[in-house]
Amino acid sequence: MAIEIEKKDFTKLLAYKKHCDDNNIKPPIFGEQTHHGITATFKPKEKFTLIINRKGHIRHDEFTIVMRSNSNGTMFRYDICGAAHNGIPTPHLHIFDSMHNTGQNVIYGKKLISLGLLTSIKNNYDIHFILDTCLPNFLEYNNVSIDKVIIDDIIL
Repeated sequence: MAIEIEKKDFTKLLAYKKHCDDNNIKPPIFGEQTHHGITATFKPKEKFTLIINRKGHIRHDEFTIVMRSNSNGTMFRYDICGAAHNGIPTPHLHIFDSMHNTGQNVIYGKKLISLGLLTSIKNNYDIHFILDTCLPNFLEYNNVSIDKVIIDDIIL
């Protein structure tokens, strides 16, 4: 079970302007996951980890992105493709703060569009749309600068 991040701490962590430690983000092949370091630009001791997961057990097109604060735990889990759970299909966003019951109350549907995470709702996205749209939108939502970031999409 995830640890709940207090609202004021969560808001502060999200508000930090951040950058990727390495400007090359290499998504994993199916069955694996990759970890990428993220640092708060003006508070370099505040570290984050971007996890890109393709370890689908039920669906082979599963794609999940996680943003973790190294000091406070998981902040977001964005299930873009994967099996529905608790009756909610993908895509949906888990927010691990007190306002969202530590990830239990998920954001989905038109709310994802209003947050700027999606441009339209479908239940199956191709890998190029995920890498060209969903991943950059997720990084920007987390205040991670994507200037000079290269997303390597050679993952067939």
